[in-house]
Amino acid sequence: MIGRRGPVLEVGPGPYRAGDTVAATVVVPRSIEGIHAARVELGYVNGFRHVWVGAAADSGPGTTKDAHAWVPVVDRPLDATGGVLVEGRHLAAFQVPAGAPGSSGTAGPHHRTVAWQVRLRIERRGRDVAVDVPLTVVVAAPDPAPERADLPLVQGERRTADSVLFDIAAERTCYLPGSEVRGVLGLTSRDPVARTALVAAWFQELLDSHPLEKVPPTGASEAHLPRPMIPVAKGVSLVQGRRVELPFTLPLPTGIDPTTDAVHSSLRWNVEFKVEFSGLTGEIVRARLPIVVHTA
Repeated sequence: MIGRRGPVLEVGPGPYRAGDTVAATVVVPRSIEGIHAARVELGYVNGFRHVWVGAAADSGPGTTKDAHAWVPVVDRPLDATGGVLVEGRHLAAFQVPAGAPGSSGTAGPHHRTVAWQVRLRIERRGRDVAVDVPLTVVVAAPDPAPERADLPLVQGERRTADSVLFDIAAERTCYLPGSEVRGVLGLTSRDPVARTALVAAWFQELLDSHPLEKVPPTGASEAHLPRPMIPVAKGVSLVQGRRVELPFTLPLPTGIDPTTDAVHSSLRWNVEFKVEFSGLTGEIVRARLPIVVHTA
């Protein structure tokens, strides 16, 4: 702003989808002089993690830190002929591009992975002008929806805990926040079983950081569980070589991020299942089923 009568940026809050037009209006109460450049930008702030390779008082080399970067998508120059942005209303329109990542939700540690904004930037003699207005971009389910073969079940990653064969048939691959993931869990024990088991599930949000100009973290994705474990069945008796089928209904939390592929980070979702045999030394066997979360 410039004093009390600085320019105002007006943008409809949306939500917007890919292909929609975002109309922005810059209201200039009185002409501004001494301008070098003036523009309105559409883009998003992208959150990610990176390895801090320097040394600081509170963090040594190799520490993983949170960071954000502005990702410009498109900009529109404002007419400042002769270095003057004249009094009045200046219009700028943008089209949300295909493949635009969806705005983050409001829950969980990754809720600022993608934050869309329209920005007014005026470079001038003296104090520059910077005004930011948030907006919401929602993403539809992929069309066509991915087949289960595109999101295969992952199991048997630990050879010491691979005594149960999982077969998971979910109704679909794509879900809205707050909807239910339904299906049938098939379990077949590879070994003789002398104990009953607890079968449970939970949702797993995975953040992968791949910053363009900083050192990305190494190792596994950063995982977050947005809600506690959900029991599927208790006291389950498995017999070697015999399939047991268990129906499940798992409510997705509301306010969560969609599946995201942004410039500096990506976010994906799994449903993870476990079979935990009774006793202090009971084996725990796990499998995970990837899903897609969309917001429109």
